[in-house]
Amino acid sequence: PVFQWALLNLVALHFRFGHMQLALEALEESVRLAQHCSDHQCLAHALVMLVRLVGVAGERQLEGQLIRRCVQRGGQLRLTGVEATGLMNLVRHRLHWTRRKENALGKPSADAGAVGTDLLQVSHTLASIQGVWCRAGVEREREKAAREIPGNLAQVEANVWSTFGHVALANAHA
Repeated sequence: PVFQWALLNLVALHFRFGHMQLALEALEESVRLAQHCSDHQCLAHALVMLVRLVGVAGERQLEGQLIRRCVQRGGQLRLTGVEATGLMNLVRHRLHWTRRKENALGKPSADAGAVGTDLLQVSHTLASIQGVWCRAGVEREREKAAREIPGNLAQVEANVWSTFGHVALANAHA
């Protein structure tokens, strides 16, 4: 019952070395084994890896859908690391891959703060990440990913402030 986890680690290894086709093949096998063993946690972590693979492939719409599914599944299974990683990926996705709003003349806006996601929506997502961290409680000691949330969150917040042109706040979070 641990082969699916070994294959998932192999996926991460292939991904790290840039062998995307091998990573995808190992991911497919890992998912098959996890489904056979009804290992929902492994399937959730496989979904996180699929998000990364799809992101490298450049399929932005599919990536957004998978990220939202990742957040949902992490919450259902109470996997703090999966849920928080999904929320952070959602913030990054919204900041970097959403179409720019059009200005009054119907042309794409040139200013950095005009990204298709407004600051309030990003702020709510960041608050959700902080909520996940607060709910983690007991899991902080058990789950390595849960212990990494604060550092990753600070990086995401710095990226958000930098994207919206607030250099002082970006430096404060970096």
